[in-house]
Amino acid sequence: SSFFSCLRMADDAERKNTLGTQLVEAVRTGAHDTVATTSEELMRLDAKDEEASHCLLVSLLHMTRFDEALSLLRRMPKLANDHPFEHAYCLYKNDELEQAMRVLQTALKTSDDPGTFHLEAQLAYRLQNFDTAIDLYQRLLSEAPKGEDTRELLCNLSAAYTTAGRASKGLAKLKSSVKDANYELLYNMACAYIETNDWIKAKETLEKALALALDSMLKDGVSEEEIADETAIIRAQLAYIEQAQGHEEEPMASYTSILKAKPSDSAVAAVVASNMIALRGDKDLFDSSKKAKTLVSEGVEKKLTMRQQQAIALNRALLLMLMNKGDNCRTLISKMEKDYPGSELPVLLRTALLHREKKSDQEMKGLEEFIRTCPGKALKSQLTVAQMRMERGDMKGAIEQLESIQTLQQRPGVVATLVALYEKLGDTEGASRTFDKAVAWWDTRMVGEDDAALKTLLREGAAFKMRHGYYKDAAALYEKLVQRERDPETLAGLVFAYSEFDPELAERYASKLPTLAGVESVNAESLENLAVPRSLEREPRQALDRSLKRTAAEEGDGMQVKEHKKKKKKKLRLPKDFDPKVKPDPERWMPLKDRSYYKRSRRRGERTRGTQGAVNVAEKEKEKSTAPEKPPQPQLPQQTSSIGIRNKKKKGRR
Repeated sequence: SSFFSCLRMADDAERKNTLGTQLVEAVRTGAHDTVATTSEELMRLDAKDEEASHCLLVSLLHMTRFDEALSLLRRMPKLANDHPFEHAYCLYKNDELEQAMRVLQTALKTSDDPGTFHLEAQLAYRLQNFDTAIDLYQRLLSEAPKGEDTRELLCNLSAAYTTAGRASKGLAKLKSSVKDANYELLYNMACAYIETNDWIKAKETLEKALALALDSMLKDGVSEEEIADETAIIRAQLAYIEQAQGHEEEPMASYTSILKAKPSDSAVAAVVASNMIALRGDKDLFDSSKKAKTLVSEGVEKKLTMRQQQAIALNRALLLMLMNKGDNCRTLISKMEKDYPGSELPVLLRTALLHREKKSDQEMKGLEEFIRTCPGKALKSQLTVAQMRMERGDMKGAIEQLESIQTLQQRPGVVATLVALYEKLGDTEGASRTFDKAVAWWDTRMVGEDDAALKTLLREGAAFKMRHGYYKDAAALYEKLVQRERDPETLAGLVFAYSEFDPELAERYASKLPTLAGVESVNAESLENLAVPRSLEREPRQALDRSLKRTAAEEGDGMQVKEHKKKKKKKLRLPKDFDPKVKPDPERWMPLKDRSYYKRSRRRGERTRGTQGAVNVAEKEKEKSTAPEKPPQPQLPQQTSSIGIRNKKKKGRR
């Protein structure tokens, strides 16, 4: 037995050497299938072979067989501990993000490899920690060697900036990289332009990205089907730009063609279907409900950002609401409350559903509760409550609600709404205070867009105060506005305001107004002495003739003006029997038969027209009006029968 065991060991050693040689060759040539099968055979000979197990792990990762790689790591804890980066990468690809981040922290303690930091940035992005992701990508870009292709890092950095709500800053960082950008980077930059509502630049950038993608794919010999599938995301974004600008036909045609091609990326299909549902609104609800099934397909949510998931859930809930499926809508709203704790959307949807069901007594309860518990996330809820109070005529409540929103209280739109509400209540002092608070708040923030908002508030506030007689306050606002812009209209407003209480200062500012062309030739004294002209609308011909005569007489050129003969007034013809003391008949212009007092005499032998028993309604009414009133008589209670009334036959003569 010992002899045979020795032979077996010798055979295993020889087999192991052969497999080892094959493994080295497979690794060198990049044949990952061969690496995997050879490593498995070596591990059968020696289950503790660390090199073979590591080669197997790497080959599985290269072949994107992440489930098998993760199963291998769980079977071999030592392998997982020795290679935390590969372990974290497997968990990341299997969407176990939090566990992946914990494992990666171990790798970061012992490794300063850029790949480790890149994976950390990717995990931070997927975990919605966008600021952390931005910092990591910027660090990787700053430490990248000269000449290295950094377009992938720039692409990821752009996505992180846009998703974090800092699209403008991201665009400023990436402007220098536009020349060498690939179509992925151009696409992300276009998304940033969309976030800033710059539709023109967004469309131009997307068209460049599409042209670049088509050119590179055609050079690589990619088939038309693959090109259409790869560029579906760009075409979907172009359609969204058209939709956002109020167009319907073009985006609907694009969405239909994209879904008809059945894109391989389920996330693209879900976003396109959701946009299509939103575009249709309350039209084609049955077809929209079929499209909504693609929104809940398996694995879609993992590929979408939190913001995209919420937008799709919102469209699904609104669709159910429009289809009058209230119970299904409530179920979806409850699921949204669990999936997105602290989100404002479920509260707004529940309020909309109650409003649709005309349960007005319950509408504001949920909103007010959410405002109390989550004041920092309840902006839309606060505005909704204000709107509902305005609709119910509670202007004071609406004012209180708007003034409680600290983040929006001084915005020009909110200020205009508050002023309108105060004017509705007749409280001009409250409206004036609103302007004063807003101007004082913006006066300390005079940079960029803030300066434009301040100018708007100063101009509108001064006009409001002039209308309501606050001339000194209006002059103070015009003074501030004149310091910021030398506009003749503003200066004229300042002169007008000072003229009400300080004429000397008004004269001083009036001297700074630009002179109008042709004003020097006008004599002010002669204008003041002119009589008030009569209206030419009453006597256009006579007034014109008189002016022509006056001009001819002054110039003395002997010009003849043709006089028009005055029309003679016709004498008023009165009837022969006209008596001025008697009031004329108001119906004298009507035919005799149409007058109210006309009574046609019936000829002899003429039958009464109408059905048997018919009477003249007019005569009957006249008789009633002339007849003396009878004393009221008590009425007997009426009897009802379930059988009905029987007709009794009249007895005939015998």
